[in-house]
Amino acid sequence: MLATTSPTTASTLASLYFIVIDDIWDIPSWTAIRCALVENNAGSRIIATTRDFSIAEQIGIPHGLKALTPESSKKLFYGKIFGSEDKCPMDFVEVSEKILNKCGNVPLAIVTIASVLAAANTMRNPTNEWNKVYTSIGSGLGNNHDVKNMKKILSLSYYSLPSHLRTCFLYISIFPEDYKIERSRLVRMWIDEGFIEPEKDGDNLFELGYSYFCELIYRSLIQPLDYDSCLELTTTQTDLKMSQVRSLSIFSGSGISLLPSLSSFQVLRVLDLENCDLKKGCHLDLKHTLIVTSDVRLPSTIVELRRLMFLQVPENTILPEGMGNLTSLESPNFGKELRNLTKLRELELWWDEMDKSLEEVWIESLCNLHEIQNLRIFAVGDSSLDFMGERWMPSGRLWRFVTGVSCLFTIIPAWIRKNSSLLTNLTDLDICLKELRQEDLKALGRLPTLLFLDLDADKSECLLTCAGEFCWLRSFRLCIKDSLQLTFQLGALPRVEIVYLGYFSMQDTRDGGNVDFDVGLENLLSLELVYVYLRRTTGTIDSDMESAKSALRHAAQIHPNHPTLVIKESS
Repeated sequence: MLATTSPTTASTLASLYFIVIDDIWDIPSWTAIRCALVENNAGSRIIATTRDFSIAEQIGIPHGLKALTPESSKKLFYGKIFGSEDKCPMDFVEVSEKILNKCGNVPLAIVTIASVLAAANTMRNPTNEWNKVYTSIGSGLGNNHDVKNMKKILSLSYYSLPSHLRTCFLYISIFPEDYKIERSRLVRMWIDEGFIEPEKDGDNLFELGYSYFCELIYRSLIQPLDYDSCLELTTTQTDLKMSQVRSLSIFSGSGISLLPSLSSFQVLRVLDLENCDLKKGCHLDLKHTLIVTSDVRLPSTIVELRRLMFLQVPENTILPEGMGNLTSLESPNFGKELRNLTKLRELELWWDEMDKSLEEVWIESLCNLHEIQNLRIFAVGDSSLDFMGERWMPSGRLWRFVTGVSCLFTIIPAWIRKNSSLLTNLTDLDICLKELRQEDLKALGRLPTLLFLDLDADKSECLLTCAGEFCWLRSFRLCIKDSLQLTFQLGALPRVEIVYLGYFSMQDTRDGGNVDFDVGLENLLSLELVYVYLRRTTGTIDSDMESAKSALRHAAQIHPNHPTLVIKESS
């Protein structure tokens, strides 16, 4: 490739250069460009932009562009229309705020809409035109040239999708505007609609679905931990043949009143009543619905829905006997008759108190659930989970394990300490302990795919995170009730972006503890956000708190990324 370049270009590339390569769509294109670039250790730099995060990872170190701040959005918006923010007439301020909110701090959207509004200012009633633009966002703006250009830009991302991802992406439009969509719920619905097909024998549909979800994120078509503000529910058909409905989801409590009898849904596979008040059983038109005081009960006939794969109902719903007959269930939110539900992938357990006999039942059932991937355990009162520590070993499919604050292990369970390398899919761990030891922290650091770690403990040793530990972790939360003493070494947590730390006791500073609050934040090279909780103890004076805050602010200021620092006090 270099031989075909001009002599001037070749000479430039042979010395020092800075090149920006915009909008790379695939790796072969980058490979061809890469061949023309000279590696001469002269300090040259290349910046490449792409819409696909997976391509960015193969090119070099990715740097995700963030949305503008609200202040920067206003500056860009008003600058395009009026020249500066202070020149915006008062009549336009309110509608401007609403339009900016819909633009979501995205520069492309702001510039495009601003050009439309600038043209509207030349019309007879510009305020009215601005309101028309606001109501049109999300449903199109007619034949406006700038909007057409924006659609062309966005359509490139859509048409580059493989066919299976296009279907999954378009399916998101069934959700109402401004509706928060949970990943697990969306993937279940994709599966039940038949959008996810195994590529080979033995493929796990949920894992495939999560990979589809991640690919849409990598292609910048959806954002994690956010919701879509551009899509709106357009399905208004009322003449659907209920006997053919396979998936039924109610998005609001009022929607349940529009349902016919559930007995008309003969091939129903998904029943999602998450946001509905089932205390008003008459809306369901179920002859066997029984309402007792504040309890909510599902009819006994639900156990006859043998094809049902996913059932989600509100908390405290009382389920009938025989739920073990629903052997196709993959994601219930109850904990009865587990032994026979061998296809379970997701399970959430709640109990009031645990005795020895119940421990035996739970262990026997859990050991029979070889497909479990997402396990969450909660209790009303304090409860020990040590019975799970030695006798239960999850399969390598487990990707999420969560315990409530009242469910404690004495120390990290044996299935993590002894088998961390086998938990190859565990990405999300939220666990509560009586004591966190240094050796336990090291065992957690060996988990090969951990992305999110949330640790609560009553007490701990002085803790040190070392290089080579937590290689993929993105979010780290550590809260010690007694007092936290922690140091991050250089090379530890190389990808962590968010850190929550608590509690640092002011009494410790006067007893020779972590006086300067130097926990090694500067060694967390990807850090973007830090939450620190300081505890006032008996005798704490304001100067102690201010000294601690000043030291923490200084650590954030000298960090190369200048992470956002949030400091909270507690007593």
